[in-house]
Amino acid sequence: MLLTNFLSKIKIKDYGYPLTRFGEKNDGGYLLPEHILNNLKYILSAGVGDTIQFEKDLKNKFNIKPFFIDDTVDLDKNMYHFTRKRINSFNDDFNITLNTWIENIKKQNNINFSQSILSIDIEGFEIEGLLSLQDKNLSQFAIIVCEFHNFSQIKNISGLKLYKVIFDKILTHFEVCHIHPNNVSPCIRIKNISIPPIMEFTFLNKRYCSKKNTVNNRKYPLKEDAKSVLRKRDINLPKILIS
Repeated sequence: MLLTNFLSKIKIKDYGYPLTRFGEKNDGGYLLPEHILNNLKYILSAGVGDTIQFEKDLKNKFNIKPFFIDDTVDLDKNMYHFTRKRINSFNDDFNITLNTWIENIKKQNNINFSQSILSIDIEGFEIEGLLSLQDKNLSQFAIIVCEFHNFSQIKNISGLKLYKVIFDKILTHFEVCHIHPNNVSPCIRIKNISIPPIMEFTFLNKRYCSKKNTVNNRKYPLKEDAKSVLRKRDINLPKILIS
């Protein structure tokens, strides 16, 4: 009962907005509701990895300025606003909380986060990052894109409670407008439901959800979606996350 209630709460809601893919054709690309992107000015990207094509696409098409943080790569600070630290649950010379990083950007650049996207792909540290993020900052973003790397933890009561806290926090201000499983790892079975261990979520701030939520008749994966790992079969979302 706890599991099905949680999954039902985080299912995709269809507001009729088209979704457009930005970034790499495979891993590193994400679907966003394009209808609001002309009004946005910044993207804060936690996690860089091997490519920044997602941010480049948004910069080239909508002039959305990127801010990056990662402790595994180096970006040219003459070209990009880059912080070389790990997102964590505390601050020191090598680690920083998501909230502190956001506050630093706000103070140094006088940014209005209501015109911003938050992108999180930090290999499992998204939990520490989101737990540290104060509601006053979280609620301001227009869009949040987050890849959850350990979603299979919901098979345990403690893991399920942790994810419920995270999603209750996000869904206070956002709706889920898209989910795409990363097919790098096989699904696990929990109470006859196949759960992808890694999933990419796109959240849209409720202030942009002016259209009435309709029955979700879209077929997933969407034609705009792409497999993260080409040589592996794609993963279908469990129906409980769609309708």
